[in-house]
Formats: sequence, C-alpha cells, structure tokens
Amino acid sequence: MTGIQNLPSRNQLLLPILETVQEMGGHARADMVIEKVDERLNIPAEVSQDYRQVHYDRWGKRQRCAWRQMLHWVRLDAVHSGLLQKVENGYWTLSQKGTDSLHNCQPGAILLIYETPSGQAIWADAITAAGAMADNSIQLLFTSPPYPLAGVGRKYGNLKPDQTVKMIVDCAKEWRRALTDDGSIVINLRDCFLPKAETGGAVRSIYQEQILVSLVQDAKLFFADRFYWKNPAHAPDNAWVTVHRVRTNLDVENIFWLSKSPNPKADNRNVLVDAAPATIATYLRKARKNSTNRIGPSGNKNLFEEQIASVAAGQSIKVIPRNLIEASNSDTQRSLKELLEKLHLPRHDAIMPLKLAEFFLKFLTSVGDTVADPFHGSGTTALAAERLGRKWIGSDRSLAHVVASAIRLREFNPQFQPP
Repeated sequence: MTGIQNLPSRNQLLLPILETVQEMGGHARADMVIEKVDERLNIPAEVSQDYRQVHYDRWGKRQRCAWRQMLHWVRLDAVHSGLLQKVENGYWTLSQKGTDSLHNCQPGAILLIYETPSGQAIWADAITAAGAMADNSIQLLFTSPPYPLAGVGRKYGNLKPDQTVKMIVDCAKEWRRALTDDGSIVINLRDCFLPKAETGGAVRSIYQEQILVSLVQDAKLFFADRFYWKNPAHAPDNAWVTVHRVRTNLDVENIFWLSKSPNPKADNRNVLVDAAPATIATYLRKARKNSTNRIGPSGNKNLFEEQIASVAAGQSIKVIPRNLIEASNSDTQRSLKELLEKLHLPRHDAIMPLKLAEFFLKFLTSVGDTVADPFHGSGTTALAAERLGRKWIGSDRSLAHVVASAIRLREFNPQFQPP
C-alpha cells in the first residue's frame, strides 16, 4: 500500500475508528465513517482513492483500495472484540462495550482510577492534571505527547502543530510549579510534515522548535540538553520517502531535557554503558605504550587505571553514554497487544520502549523520588517507576488507556489487582 505521513498500522487504527463512530452518533454508514477517518488522519486522495486491480483466482479481477480494505479489516477486528456490533448491513455501530471504553474525561474533571503502593493513575486531561499537582513535588516529568496531525480534530492526537505548541506550553507553566528546585522535564516529540495542500511539497513543521523556544521563554525553563531516540523497529511512513522518493527515512526522534534551575539533579554514573570494541582497543593500545601520562580516552588517569584492570580481569568497561539512545518498541508492542487482545481492550497508538523511560529515571532521579507522566498512555513511565523504586503519578484523558495500563502493571506485580 502507498506510504503516507503518520500512517497508523492496522492495530493502531482501532481507537480512531471507534472515536469517529462515536462522534457520528454511534451508528453511521460505512462510507461516511471511512470519509471521516480519512479527514481525521489527513489521508491524501492518492491513498484513499488508490484503487487497483487484484486477481482473486476463480473470482477474477476486482478493483480494490488497500487503505479502505485495511479499515474494513480493523472493523472486523472490532466486531470480533465486541467493540462494534453487526446491526444493519452497510453500517458501523458501536456496542455498549465500545462506548464504555471511549469515555474521555471532560476539562476540569479529575478521578483516581487505581493506585499501587508506589503510584496513582488518574483520569484527567493534561491541563487539569497539571493544575492539580502539588508545588515542588515532582522530581521528573517524563512524557511523550501524541504527535500532531495536520488534519483538523478534537483529540490530543489530532491537534494541529500550532495547537500542540499551545497545549504543551500551557501545561508546562503548571509543570514548572510542581517541579522540585532541581527537577527536570523530559519530553519526546516526533517530526511531522505539513499538508501538501498548504505547502505544495514535502515540508516539515517546526512545531518542535517552537515548543522548545516557548518552554524557555514563556514557561521560564532552562534547556539542559537534547537527546535523540533511534527506534530500529520504525518503518517508513511517509509518501515523500516511499512514493515521491525525495526524502530519506526518519531515523531519530527528538527528546528535549529542560529543568527548573540551571543545575538540575543528574548523575551519568547511573546510566553507564558497555564500551564498544573499538573503545576497548584504544584503552589496550594506550596501556601497551606504558606511558607515564596514562589518562586514556576519558581524560581521567584513575578511571583509566581502573578500566585497564577491568579488561585484564576479563570484565567489560563501562563508559558514559552518548546522547543517541537506541531502543526498539517492537517487543513491547507485541507482548502488550497480545495481552490486551485477550481482554478485548483497545491498545495505545504509540507505545514507548521501557528502556527509554528507565534511562531517564536512572539518570535524573533517585530511589523514592516522584515521577509524573501527564500523557500516561500505556503506562510505560509508571512501569519503569515500579521497577526502579520510584513513586509515580500518571494521568490520561482516555479511560480506556488508563484501564489498559493497569493490566500491564499487573504483569509486573501479580499481586496488584487492577480496577
């Protein structure tokens, strides 16, 4: 099928379809639902109307659109899960179970859904949850907001880039108040392209840069550092890459680290990594020279001596990591998807790797510190906090996501009883 920008996979289309049917009254003609989904996800005509002849053996050739066919497959998945029901041919209808799973919290409302000895999962939108945070209570706010889409929509994931900027900055003003004096905010943002209708070509949005500048100038935060997340499991998802061939594959996503003060709490000794073979070879080469100035690649003589001793003992050398973090979410997505399918719960659109969350929790917090995630989603931050002995607060606008995250935490702690 033709690749397009921000194209969800078959599994990731479930929630947008259910939300669209709900907004159309819970019962609507299939062609109208598909049209609304196309608008919601900003699907270009060259994809939504890409009909091609497909040979079906004894049934002969038929005209088929791969995109529309995938939407119908998702609809069948939803029927099988009990989220949609068969009522009338040619119509898509929400079941009561589907309606219940789509409850989105209204602005100003906040409700505790479940808690563990270490944390709380709250049903609230990001702005409401930010306003409810206690002063100087959060050591680290680690989050990955839903990336913006160029199309018009009312859910977080469907905000336009400029609307996303405003939402994040409005929240950040409250986040800053809730941070400890040496606390940090780490936010993962993904690139997005602007619509061809607006630009005439393959042009990226600068919403990430606008957010960064606004967080410093308007929210009065300090820009501590920038990291890059490389996801080896990321597939090409842009028509300018796979069809027009004028762009290369997206390889990394930005992670901005901001802080309340110029000297945030951080310790890179908690996130040391194994040295690469080339680095070890450099240490050994310098050791063989038997120089009196044996300071090694790290620039620290004592550390160099310790590392040479480690190599001699057959142990690995630990070094300070670089700001490029490689972490795949494919294994997490697969296991969580299977778990939620068994329980007939919709999965989150974009699951963050546990490795990514654990890196920043180790780097910027200590045991007993409190971590917050205002876009709780599948509960990755909460799970990392549970594993590392941190306290946590997670909030999300979607009740379905909050409930699903409880199921995930139960896998880590079988004694925990989800709601």
